[in-house]
Amino acid sequence: MRERGDKLEALIAKAERRSVSPLQDYIMRRLNGESSFEWLDAQTLDQATRTTELAGVLVAFGPDQKLPESTSDDRDYAGRVGFELTARGENGIREALKAQFSKFDDATGTPGPRKIFGYFYNALAHSKSLKDPGDVARILRDVIIENIALPAGTKMLGVELAERCLHTVASLAKEQILDSRTLRSVLVAADIVPQHAPAHFAFPVEKGREVTQCVKRIVHVISLPKQLNCKRPLIDFLFVDRLLTPIYCGGPGTRGRTQKAVDREEVAMLVGRLHARAVEVEVADCELVPVSKAAEKAKVPAVSVVHLILGGFLERVVRLAGQKGIGGLLMDPAEVKLHASAFTTSLSPTGAFGALKIPREVGWNLVDQNSEDVSLPVAYVFGPNGEHRIPQFDLAVVSDFMARFIHSARITEQYGLQVREVVSRLKRRGIFPVLLRAEIGEDFYRFSELKAAFLLGNFWHKPPRFSGRVMLEKWPVCPLKPAVV
Repeated sequence: MRERGDKLEALIAKAERRSVSPLQDYIMRRLNGESSFEWLDAQTLDQATRTTELAGVLVAFGPDQKLPESTSDDRDYAGRVGFELTARGENGIREALKAQFSKFDDATGTPGPRKIFGYFYNALAHSKSLKDPGDVARILRDVIIENIALPAGTKMLGVELAERCLHTVASLAKEQILDSRTLRSVLVAADIVPQHAPAHFAFPVEKGREVTQCVKRIVHVISLPKQLNCKRPLIDFLFVDRLLTPIYCGGPGTRGRTQKAVDREEVAMLVGRLHARAVEVEVADCELVPVSKAAEKAKVPAVSVVHLILGGFLERVVRLAGQKGIGGLLMDPAEVKLHASAFTTSLSPTGAFGALKIPREVGWNLVDQNSEDVSLPVAYVFGPNGEHRIPQFDLAVVSDFMARFIHSARITEQYGLQVREVVSRLKRRGIFPVLLRAEIGEDFYRFSELKAAFLLGNFWHKPPRFSGRVMLEKWPVCPLKPAVV
């Protein structure tokens, strides 16, 4: 500025007057030796001023606006906005940076630090001066490392990343040499990656690598009959009774949610437990028969025979040498029939879920609900060996649940309406589900609220009774005892 004396006074007189900004006030106090803001005071005056203006420009005008190209008014406004952040120290700056990062949550591709933070990042990473930018560089670096998947060795704001902290599906699949589509499905099922997450969604390395170990061990459902040496219908019952845990693609209620595979170790464990209950022989007695034949003679599902073996009910169980899996087991059908003859009035998972007309996934999600009001309690019983537990549902409990709650699919079946139409009509009446499809796979409503709204008339006027089609699977009264769950 060359103006001096009268010319300077004239220039001042023509200038637009504005109130002193908080940043300017802070600078004056700082020059007078006063201290007021801990984080700012720990920086040099140049660092504090520049950080405040950079943060203000990013928040007020976006990542593409350059500080030197800002007008005096814009720069003053940026200083006011930025001071509200830097005055709060690291927390205020982090809050602004995370808010900027969240704007790219749904962006396509893989946005990097330059795309997200623009000039703010460039000013700190590629400054032409040799001046130390101050602690703001560390804060920005930490936010980037905590939110963007960067490979080990990446140099970020002067510091080299010693090891990777985050992965994307693509980077993890490449590292572990896995199919990205299969890996993504398993990560979604494990609640590590959201169902519709963008490609750049990042997650902790440890969690991702833990899942990949499971992926490398998976056995596809189509291969299970060979692995377990049994028919496919029995495989389905093993899933229903949670003797096998499926790996799913998608969350509860997701269309196209399909059973994909199971962990190879879980399959081996089940086979090992069954083999442990059998005596290996070269030649079996002629009266001993396979699981399927024993189930047929005892008139019980094959999975019931599997439970009897695992629970230690059966003493005469052998396995032919060289034969593995369920198909290699032989047992006395009379013994199976003996233990299966003393039935209780309980329902198996298949019977309970069939009575409620819900898929097994929805049924077990109801069981896993923590709510005492809206849940489907399960009772477990132990076999003689005290190691294996068998899931059972009390008939009165299932009947009570049916009398109190109804799901949208049941209503559509009763009245021939589409699910969307049912939900829409209920919403117009101010009736909302007590359990959501997104949470457990189906919308459940209180039956009392529907009756009060005169939507169902006399439907289920009396508590429902189970028809003869409901399969009642019962278990030996002795020596079973209720399990403490």
